[in-house]
Amino acid sequence: VGLLGCVGAIKENKCLLLSFFILLSLIFLLELICVILFFAYTDQIDTYAQRDLKKGLHLYGTNGNIGLTNAWSIIQTDFRCCGVLNYTDWFEVYNATRVPDFCCRSEE
Repeated sequence: VGLLGCVGAIKENKCLLLSFFILLSLIFLLELICVILFFAYTDQIDTYAQRDLKKGLHLYGTNGNIGLTNAWSIIQTDFRCCGVLNYTDWFEVYNATRVPDFCCRSEE
């Protein structure tokens, strides 16, 4: 799209510039629609995200999922959080009232 605008401006071609304007307007309109849909369906998006994150939480520490395990460890250490919603999410994973070590942090 940018190339179309540059060539149209250099050549001073009205057809290319009009095409550039129309494509740019369509892209802007699509972005605006996406933002509106995001805010309209925030609750559903939140529900799906929580469900998928909890599925990922259940794969923590399993064979073949070292990347996912490392990602959970890094994210929760860096953001100083524990679980998807809170620390009790780990109770479902371990079938016990324990949490990974990175959930146990000292207040500094």
